[in-house]
Amino acid sequence: MYLPLRYNDGTEIDEGLIAKTLEEVLVEFGGFTRERANEGSWIDKRRLYADWVDKIQVLTYDTKGNDAWFRRFKARLEIELKQKKIFVLKKSGIQVL
Repeated sequence: MYLPLRYNDGTEIDEGLIAKTLEEVLVEFGGFTRERANEGSWIDKRRLYADWVDKIQVLTYDTKGNDAWFRRFKARLEIELKQKKIFVLKKSGIQVL
């Protein structure tokens, strides 16, 4: 998941809200890895957006229930964090040795 650190207007999202978001992931899945401060840009309708995001990685089982949780979580975060989109990527077929 690409967790935004700024609203679309460029102002910083309160760290308390970020911490609350990460706590939800921790409680639901028992852990996560946070790769801090990745810079990116994207264009929507000819407007350039500069993003700062943290990459959040969660290792979990590939189940319909987990997929549904992430869909609900993503939809709610887009509203709470005032984002046009939040990217949640799913990788399957990885084997932990």
